[in-house]
Amino acid sequence: MRAVRPRLALLAATAAAFSSTLATPRDAVATQERGIEPGMPGETLPDTLDLDTALDLALTRNPVLSQSRYATDIAGADKRAALGAFLPTANANLGLSRSTFTTSTFENPQGETEELPEPLSSESGSGNTGIGLSWTVFDASLIASLRESDANLDASRSRLDDQRLAVAARVQRAYIEAIRRQTLLELTRQQIADRELELEIAERRYQIAAVERSDVLGAEQNLISAEISLLNETSQLETNLRALSVEIGLPAEASEGTTLVDLTLLPDASGLNSETLVAYALGEDPELRALDADRAAASASLWGTKSRFLPTISLGYSWGWRDQFGPGANFFQFVYGSRSQGLSLSAQWTLFDGFNRVSTAQSATARRSQAEESLRQRRLEIERDVRRFLQQIDELAQTLVLLERGLQISEERLTMTRLQYQNGTTDFTALQQAISAVTSAERQLIEARYNYLASWVDLEEYVGDIR
Repeated sequence: MRAVRPRLALLAATAAAFSSTLATPRDAVATQERGIEPGMPGETLPDTLDLDTALDLALTRNPVLSQSRYATDIAGADKRAALGAFLPTANANLGLSRSTFTTSTFENPQGETEELPEPLSSESGSGNTGIGLSWTVFDASLIASLRESDANLDASRSRLDDQRLAVAARVQRAYIEAIRRQTLLELTRQQIADRELELEIAERRYQIAAVERSDVLGAEQNLISAEISLLNETSQLETNLRALSVEIGLPAEASEGTTLVDLTLLPDASGLNSETLVAYALGEDPELRALDADRAAASASLWGTKSRFLPTISLGYSWGWRDQFGPGANFFQFVYGSRSQGLSLSAQWTLFDGFNRVSTAQSATARRSQAEESLRQRRLEIERDVRRFLQQIDELAQTLVLLERGLQISEERLTMTRLQYQNGTTDFTALQQAISAVTSAERQLIEARYNYLASWVDLEEYVGDIR
């Protein structure tokens, strides 16, 4: 069973910037105050949450994983039952009875009923004990049932592995979306500070009649737009934090007041080989293993169906004691005078059952074919998805380089335009355009950065840690 963390720690791989995933003493105190011990599940998230802690909580609290674990327990119980079918069965019995008969009349020789001077009573008892053993010596369907239950257990375990990966991936995606909103919120706060400064400059210049009143109004309008964006980003962050909390397996309100640790380093996409990654995914994907086990179970079921055309042979052996005793004997006696024992060997062979076996075999053949096609479809999907995610990562890696350069250019132009505006050599419209260009470039860079991380989550769900 593969470990989830190395396979899906995608952003744990990118997060060397927060190399210490353990809470600081101050964080630990705050965590305990909120009702969750460090490293232990609770009903609230810690005040400062990093990706590793979120994954640890999800692997213990997520209800989907709990359901998969119970499904594996059921499959294990089914296999034990299939193994037990090969063992003989034993039973024991004990029977005690006592009866009393009383009569006060009799029939005379003339056929008339007369009454006795005194009632007559009689009493009798009986007892029996026995032990029996029964063993199915040959039943090919039992072998098929064991093979099928073993394959079902393998499939259940593989699906549990797959659910671990899927839950970890969903938590990471939710974490990325929340940290995206948190970063955009911080950007909006910085933009508000910039807009306040620009409004202050415009008001000072208006006081000395260096600019028109429209410049002040434009700067104020920019500040209002930034404040509206702040409200929107705050609401979006709260929504995404609630979604993250639910993905972890906690109530939505458990995320209230939580701050996420940013992921400042990006994984390097250079040197990735599509053929190697596709081959690795086809060999390691747990869902593929589960589907392959489904195919094995379907084959065992088909074999078991065909085995119904064969006879079954059973062996039995029994011991028994029985006796009758009168009114003076102890009712609870267990040593009886009559003893018996028997050995039996029986065979049963169904010669014709109205085509039920034939139709069942046809259905089992179709189910096996379905399982084979499901396995083939999953292989095709894995190859398609791995290549697609690699393409997305390569495209986003190049886009990030261009966006970083674009942001540098926009910031340099804004610096120049601000100086020109302060010197009176350009108007407020040019300044506003330069500000909008920087704002747009910053948001595009943030969006592309977290899209890049999300694409790595998608890829590493198939191939694991590829650093």
